[in-house]
Amino acid sequence: MKIIDIIPLGKKNAIKREDLLEKCQFYGIAKSDREMRRIISEERINSVILNGQDGNGYFRPTKDDLSELRHYINQEHDRSIAILRNLKMANNMLADLEHSRFGE
Repeated sequence: MKIIDIIPLGKKNAIKREDLLEKCQFYGIAKSDREMRRIISEERINSVILNGQDGNGYFRPTKDDLSELRHYINQEHDRSIAILRNLKMANNMLADLEHSRFGE
């Protein structure tokens, strides 16, 4: 069994983190909350898993969840742009430091 088999379809069926962890422990998928979140992160490479901001828990979106899916896409897009900006600054500083363009 994989974690994706436990995460329900549809926001209306979302599973709270504590309940998901309990099931993960029961099926031997994850022993801790941290491990479960890592597994979810890895599974998101193959599946769309949302975690509602309203605290209702994890779910896989359906046609009824288009607004939640749009919100997730916009949120992750904005986050990725911010990360790329930060990386650009860090890369610029690294180049400056490597070429002694900054004093120590």
